[in-house]
Amino acid sequence: MTDAELPIRGTISAFGLGQSHKGEVWHYTDSSGLVGILTSRTPTPSPEFVPGSPPVQIYPNGTLRATAATQLNDFSELQYGAQRIIDWYEAEGNATSGTIREHVPIRIVLGDLLKQLADNPAYVCCASTTRDSLEHWRGYAGEGGYALKLDAFETYTLIGRPSVDTGFMVSPEWVKVRYLPDEQDELIHSVFTQLLDPTRQMGQIVNSGDQRAAVIVVQAHLAGLAAALKHPSFEKEDEVRLIVQRPDGVTPDFRASRRGPVPYLTLGRAPFGNAQSPTVFTPLPVSEVLVGPPSGDAMEQRVRGTRTLLDAMGRAGVPVNRSELPYLP
Repeated sequence: MTDAELPIRGTISAFGLGQSHKGEVWHYTDSSGLVGILTSRTPTPSPEFVPGSPPVQIYPNGTLRATAATQLNDFSELQYGAQRIIDWYEAEGNATSGTIREHVPIRIVLGDLLKQLADNPAYVCCASTTRDSLEHWRGYAGEGGYALKLDAFETYTLIGRPSVDTGFMVSPEWVKVRYLPDEQDELIHSVFTQLLDPTRQMGQIVNSGDQRAAVIVVQAHLAGLAAALKHPSFEKEDEVRLIVQRPDGVTPDFRASRRGPVPYLTLGRAPFGNAQSPTVFTPLPVSEVLVGPPSGDAMEQRVRGTRTLLDAMGRAGVPVNRSELPYLP
């Protein structure tokens, strides 16, 4: 997403009031992911820029990775989200509100939406609202996984984000994935309301006559929206996603996978991170680690290792508990 010369600075929400998920979430991962999350460090601002900020992190703050939505499982997942958006827009009445000028950039993006999403995808970190979820142990945690309890009410921000004084980005937001058509329609309507309402910040840009700026804003909103829509058959996942847009000037990192190189962005917890520059990061809000199945000697070994890891990272107060599911990966 390119934002040079956009008539906006700072951070905006793509989903609007009431659509972000606030509460506990469970991020399922394997052993490598657990170690990476807890041992990774965040940048420390120089004391001259942020008076009183700690010059050194005694323990790592920890970070999360958000993967390009194009690289999650089957690409058809993104195709489904794109088609749902198009179908909603083309339904009677939805494409006729607002002014003709507002709908020009929307139709430009929708005219080739799947390519737009492939070229400028949202990035997502996946979690669940369900503790000890069989669906997620199967899908994300590998043979003997872990689930980290995180607080979605906290503020997460992108490491390396542009200054709020000179740049523009869409704020990272935890959003519950919508599976049922009625729920999806309600979320789609909420996003389009932001784009078409001339009294709102985004609506003003879409209606400004600056077509380039309007297209960029529409792209960003619809990329995040598509990442929050999944087929009803996945409803049991109870998934919630931390959805992030890549601002201009931020280059993703990459990890190897069986699907090839996978781009990702890194986020940390920063209480004022989306409204303050430079960003001051604080420890990731991990309040529990659940060790996944199978039970037995191997689980006890993983519990001991996890306890040692947490203690070494300055997280002695974080409990380590065991899954109660009788599941053999």
